Amino acid sequence: MMDAATLRMLQLEELDMAKQILAICEKHDIEVFALGGTLLGAVRHQGFIPWDDDLDLGMKRADYERFIKLAPSELHAPLSLHTCYNDKAFLYPYVRVQNADYGLQRDFTTDKTVQDLWVDIFPLDGVPADGLRRMLWEKALTALRGLRNLSAFNALVNVEKSYSGLKGAVFEVGEGPASRSSFPRTSF
Repeated sequence: MMDAATLRMLQLEELDMAKQILAICEKHDIEVFALGGTLLGAVRHQGFIPWDDDLDLGMKRADYERFIKLAPSELHAPLSLHTCYNDKAFLYPYVRVQNADYGLQRDFTTDKTVQDLWVDIFPLDGVPADGLRRMLWEKALTALRGLRNLSAFNALVNVEKSYSGLKGAVFEVGEGPASRSSFPRTSF
């Protein structure tokens, strides 16, 4: 657990990162939205949620794709854009703007990885309106997310957290050869 002063310093650095991202978006007429805890913090706390350590932004798919093309030449060091296409170690199905001046130790994962400070940017896609198509879309998305999480289990899953449902069942089975510490890791 990081102390309050360190967390606040990281939040302010993330805010500076967001300002660079927003400047690029404004320059190129890209619509951007606050998401998740970032949106909640903006509304409820007029800033960050006091314990939140990241920023989440979203863009409609067309704007997201444009941002991915524009950002590498528009971001200023130490910031850089990371995707699963330009960074083989990047495990996420969205993009991140990372700040190489700050390394954060992820003690709650099996791999104990160090990651640069980041701002997550998610694509916002439409979903089928029809009930059956929507249900099938949700099931497919859930299955794909589960496969991705299993393929990078040691780097993504918080081994300190208590899980229920399917994740809990994986840990229950994990008492044998597929335990938390030895879960196989595959590359993309």
